[in-house]
Amino acid sequence: MKMAIIAICSVLGVAIAINQSAQSTTKESEKKAVMTINDQNSPYVSPDNQDLKTVTLLSSEPESEISGKFMEAFLIGYQSFINDPQIPSEKKRLEHYTIEFRQDNEFYYLTFAGIKTPSDSPGIRGGEYKMSKSVIYIINKKDKRMVSRKFYK
Repeated sequence: MKMAIIAICSVLGVAIAINQSAQSTTKESEKKAVMTINDQNSPYVSPDNQDLKTVTLLSSEPESEISGKFMEAFLIGYQSFINDPQIPSEKKRLEHYTIEFRQDNEFYYLTFAGIKTPSDSPGIRGGEYKMSKSVIYIINKKDKRMVSRKFYK
C-alpha cells in the first residue's frame, strides 16, 4: 500500500514521508502521512491543504475507468455534438447526459443519453427533453472518422 501511494505521488510530483515518532507510546495507527510539495506551482497543490486527502483518494479504486480508445471516440463524437446545428446550444451541457460506450469489430457507438428532468413527461428513455437531446455517434475504428449520427425518436 505504501509503495502504491509513493508511486502515485511521484507521478503527481509529490513526495510522501511517513512521520514515525520515535516515542515508544506511538501506535502504528497514530502514524501520520505528511506531504511535502516539490513544486509549489503544481496544479495538485491545494489551497485548502487537501493534498493528503488527494493522495488517499488516488490510492483507492477508481469509480470508473475509460480506455484511451473510447476517449478518442468520445472526442470525435463530442466535437460533432458541440458543432451539431440540430442540437440547441442550451442542450449541449454534458451534465445533462449520461455517456455510453459500446463497440463491435468495426465501430464505436457513442451515446449521449439525455437525462430527464422532473418536468419532463414520463415515458421511454431517449428522445428530446427540456435540457437534452439524445443522440448516437458511430465512429469507424480504423480511420477514427464519424460515419453516422442518429437521433432517438
